[in-house]
Amino acid sequence: MKLKEIAELFSGKILGDPDTEIDDIRPIARAGKGHITFFLGKRFKNAIRGCKASAVIMKKDDLPENYNFVPVITDNPYLAFQKVMTLFHPPKPVSSSISKNCIIKDGTSIEENVSIGDFSIIGERSSIGRGTSIGNFVSIEENVTIGKNCVIHSGAKIYPSVKIGSGCIIHSGAVIGGDGFGYARDGAINKKIPHIGGVIIGDDVEIGANCTIDAGTFDPTIIENGVKIDNLVHIAHNVFVGENSIIVAQVGIAGSVTLEKNVTLAGQVGIAGHLTIGENSIVAAQSGVSKSIPPNSYYFGYPAKPANQVKREMATISQLPELIKKLKELLKKEGLYD
Repeated sequence: MKLKEIAELFSGKILGDPDTEIDDIRPIARAGKGHITFFLGKRFKNAIRGCKASAVIMKKDDLPENYNFVPVITDNPYLAFQKVMTLFHPPKPVSSSISKNCIIKDGTSIEENVSIGDFSIIGERSSIGRGTSIGNFVSIEENVTIGKNCVIHSGAKIYPSVKIGSGCIIHSGAVIGGDGFGYARDGAINKKIPHIGGVIIGDDVEIGANCTIDAGTFDPTIIENGVKIDNLVHIAHNVFVGENSIIVAQVGIAGSVTLEKNVTLAGQVGIAGHLTIGENSIVAAQSGVSKSIPPNSYYFGYPAKPANQVKREMATISQLPELIKKLKELLKKEGLYD
């Protein structure tokens, strides 16, 4: 494939021969003749000096003085990388085969070009959209709706009355629609509260391996369009996750939390119940959120506070040993400290 054909994917500007032949994409340290790679700035600065790739996707400001490759200039190299990576390594097509070892119960609707693997179970009155792929040992219970062109990987569990949009990816071990953690005290006994609200998942959502998303009590737990959830995340009952939000590994979100759109929760963030995280906000890794966060904020720490405030506090704390030492010296001069 010629470089000019690749550059058209992201409107890249080629500073060299547009007919350079490219046969694969590789990381910058392993790229050689016939390969295209990408440069994302400072962390690759040593590798770019000895880069042997035929072409490099990069920003204009990152162009070194001397180079032996053809630069392809773009304002967003990472997005360009995604497009080129998908070009050379596209998703596997759905095989459109239904295993004789799966179980499909009465009243289920399965559209054309659907694949269902060995020992999977599709419950009564469920619906599977066109082009969807369901792996082995998947459990889909009754009244579940799954849209078009989804991928449900082996071992996923989907409880009754869950609705999943189109273009979603659900990884192995994910459990969607299990009961929320709700109990009423009757003296010394905890009485279980039923959770009948289900879960609604929008389009183009990805749910990582071993995630758990609980059903709502009366109303559904909602994951809006474009949300990306990493592995090992727990989302409790009646949580609302706004569109295009990103939730990184080991996050725990308590019940009735609202994440507005474009929120980013970094790894191991914990959020207490009934809070709102405003749109476009970022919560840094290992933060504990105990109060609602306004839109367009950057919070971190435990308890989580505005980043600038935490930085000032940390700077002050680092000065305490020296301040205490000086205070002791002053008190000794005055005879007030032994």
